[in-house]
Amino acid sequence: MGDGFAAALAHFGVECTDTVKERGAFYCTTPRGRLRLAKANDPIDAIQCAHALKEHLAQAGFPLTDRYVVDAEGTPFVHIGTDCYTLLHAPESTPLDPADPAQALQTLASFHVAARSFLHPAPPAPSLAENFLRGKETLAAALKQIRKQKQRSDFDILLLKNAPQYEARISDALAQLGASSYAALPQQFCHNLVKDDHFSCTQGGIFMSHFTAAAPQVVLHDLALFVRHFAAPQDAALDAYHAVNPLPRDAADILGALLAYPTNFIHIVEQYYAKKRTWIPGALIKRLEEEVAIP
Repeated sequence: MGDGFAAALAHFGVECTDTVKERGAFYCTTPRGRLRLAKANDPIDAIQCAHALKEHLAQAGFPLTDRYVVDAEGTPFVHIGTDCYTLLHAPESTPLDPADPAQALQTLASFHVAARSFLHPAPPAPSLAENFLRGKETLAAALKQIRKQKQRSDFDILLLKNAPQYEARISDALAQLGASSYAALPQQFCHNLVKDDHFSCTQGGIFMSHFTAAAPQVVLHDLALFVRHFAAPQDAALDAYHAVNPLPRDAADILGALLAYPTNFIHIVEQYYAKKRTWIPGALIKRLEEEVAIP
């Protein structure tokens, strides 16, 4: 363990009997249980918000999160030199079974119920309709740029060929949202970074982690992320979630619109056309090829 990590651990007053390095972090065996010590790349205000949210969740009966260990002053981070470090609870766990996501969906719903009363001066996330419009504009700008060029890369040609179907998908998603009750749905704190490796199975139950993207949003956004990342059947996901946190009557239509929007495709386009390129990054064109091959 480097000097910075050792100094951070000492700052939190934690004695470590064993450490295992994994993905740039140290997993420490301590009298407080297994802890994860890592350099923090998130803004301080995001860490403070995540800490406040997780403490609120614990008080509301939802304790299975990667809560922060705080120092003597109650601060969930420490600066050592130019680096910032955090120490989080990380109990031994196993991955979720992707074939049986019902318990994790009910955990997500329980998280939303517990977070409903959490108040924090964090700005709300952009509405999903605004995100869809921004994606439509991003695609239009990329196509305009391609059509001005005398020479076109393989990426440009592949995008031109497939753009019409994605333009139609965005338009359909916007129309479906506009015809639903989406605009009237309340915003509350959501996770906003729902991925398969942010849920795990522990002795105490399903454990959730990585809350630094948490911000006010409609809960169906988190549910759409879950369905997309876990490839969970939409109807079964709605049923499992609704059993814990009831959804609006047209939830299936709203979820369908969120899933229809081509998030990955637009993200690839943004990455490629964000700057002028004299060569095609192999990883980007491969990702685009894989994306357009998905039925």
